[in-house]
Amino acid sequence: MGIKIVFFLVGLLIAGIGVFIWMNKNKMKKECTAQVSGVVSNVDHTTSIKTGKKGTQVRNKYRATFKYSVNGVEYVKQSNNTTGRPKLYEGQSVTVYHDPAKPERYYVLEEGTQVMGPVLFVAFGVVFMLAAPFVTIAK
Repeated sequence: MGIKIVFFLVGLLIAGIGVFIWMNKNKMKKECTAQVSGVVSNVDHTTSIKTGKKGTQVRNKYRATFKYSVNGVEYVKQSNNTTGRPKLYEGQSVTVYHDPAKPERYYVLEEGTQVMGPVLFVAFGVVFMLAAPFVTIAK
């Protein structure tokens, strides 16, 4: 298989992953229609230190845990999103949208839409696909 085809297929795969993530987020928003009040019960903070050619890099990551109740059942769920700086704080009231059929499926309005990930996947995939006709291997 030629390198041009491989480049194109890799680009198609990367863009496909971005589209899949985007569609999954939209599906979640369509299914999570019931609204309840919740609270940020915890914000985990992790620090990683990486030393390399560019010197020492310190990266902070914050991940919130939410607590909310549906029909008398309390749910405590950790966010799937991490941020480089805290967007939410412990004790903060939040709006939780959950799936009425499966209350453990939820999203928190105050976390934002997190669209950069899928957009970057699609953009990189398109760049690979557009670059494919111009790729050659030097011998």
